[in-house]
Amino acid sequence: MDYVSNFSTQYKKFGTFDNFRPTLIKDIIEANKVKDKEAQAKWNRYLQSIGSLEIDKKIRSIHTKINNKLKHDFRGEIVSTQTNYFIGRPISYNIRDDEIPERQRLLFTEFVDRNKLASQDQYLAKRLSALGKAGRLYYQLDKKLWMVNLMPYEFKIVKDEITNETLFAIRYYDVETSDKKIRKQVEFYDNQFVYYYTQSDDGENYYEDSYNFNLPETNEDGSKVTQYLHGFTKVPIVEFRNNEEGSGDFDRVETLIDAYDRIASSDLDDLEDIRDSLLFLKRMKLDPSQMQQLRDAKLIQTMDELADARYISKAIGDTRLADTINRLKDNIYRISRTVDFSDEKFSGAAQSGESRKYKLLAMDNNRLDKIASFEYGLDAQLEVLVTGWRMLHGIEFNPHGISYDFQANIPNDETYWAELAQKLNGIISKRSIIDILPSSIVENTDEELKRIEEEQDDYLSSLYRTIDNDSQEPQATN
Repeated sequence: MDYVSNFSTQYKKFGTFDNFRPTLIKDIIEANKVKDKEAQAKWNRYLQSIGSLEIDKKIRSIHTKINNKLKHDFRGEIVSTQTNYFIGRPISYNIRDDEIPERQRLLFTEFVDRNKLASQDQYLAKRLSALGKAGRLYYQLDKKLWMVNLMPYEFKIVKDEITNETLFAIRYYDVETSDKKIRKQVEFYDNQFVYYYTQSDDGENYYEDSYNFNLPETNEDGSKVTQYLHGFTKVPIVEFRNNEEGSGDFDRVETLIDAYDRIASSDLDDLEDIRDSLLFLKRMKLDPSQMQQLRDAKLIQTMDELADARYISKAIGDTRLADTINRLKDNIYRISRTVDFSDEKFSGAAQSGESRKYKLLAMDNNRLDKIASFEYGLDAQLEVLVTGWRMLHGIEFNPHGISYDFQANIPNDETYWAELAQKLNGIISKRSIIDILPSSIVENTDEELKRIEEEQDDYLSSLYRTIDNDSQEPQATN
């Protein structure tokens, strides 16, 4: 997470003092106030919340009553396309049997199932695509490990600037008090304890608070509880990033999206303005009944050769406008490294599966960045979880015994692959041919070869039975 180095220095110097934490909490939240507000605003733009987009600020001209505010959901389409391409198929968590004993394997698979990790990974990837950063909090409940995804404006992590180890983290959120005031509640995590704080009424300080968190306030001996074991020996909050920079997938094209909305809205304004244009009459004067007849019949008759009638309207350059709109749209997809699947250049019948792959090259490169960053977060996740299992069950767990398999959700031209397999038959081995085929056709080479062998055995057995039956039939006698 982004952090100011003096926070790390201050914590290492004063972090053991209880009265230092409230000051540290206040300083961190204050230092990140602008970034948090920007992240919340970006999430609202992704959701297209009312008043969140630039087009919502469009002001009606004093010369017309028309003021269209068209919203084109490029942000949502970019996030959906990038996320589903990256993680449309659930991540496979592969446990190496030779490195992970049976009991540990069971603990991990139970954690995956209990937390519905396939769905949680998808939700996390969506937040990363939109915001660039997100996090996860891990906790113990009923002697089991659980997790929850966090927005980037809900937590902050401070790391040692030398070792890159997480020193502490805070999670914070707004709550409404009984007197209808909004105050922040904060959870402060180090590598052993969690401390709870609530913002004072004036917003200037934070005080230790167990009551509002529904936690025991005193120990058995009557002394005040100031800290609670969180069940891990590492700080149980992990940051995930969309890429090394921590940027979202539509960050670089927001101004282009705003321009597209603005131009399309103004274009519709002009079209509707033509419908409401003024009718200019030369050498003609209509009374109210004639004006009504004009509205109904859409016709004006006159014997005056010098008379004239025409609408006063603004000329619109359709070609130039269309070129501008198309250029903006192309740049939105190109700069965000996203494929427009509705484009004939991609989805047309003449396009083969292989040609589509070349058009997906930019998304592939983006996906590789996503995988590297997501794996970094998953490794940190395992390092936290193994300490929790050690605390709960007293067992060791090798986090390096688990690997991750990310499969791209890409369209495949099965006709192309079938023809390729036929052409390679007799030139290279069957195993090599099957290895080339995408996972959407063959998931496991060994299993597929075994099925082929079984089918051949069944065919030969059937053939031998047929031959035996033919040889045992009695011969006709004259």
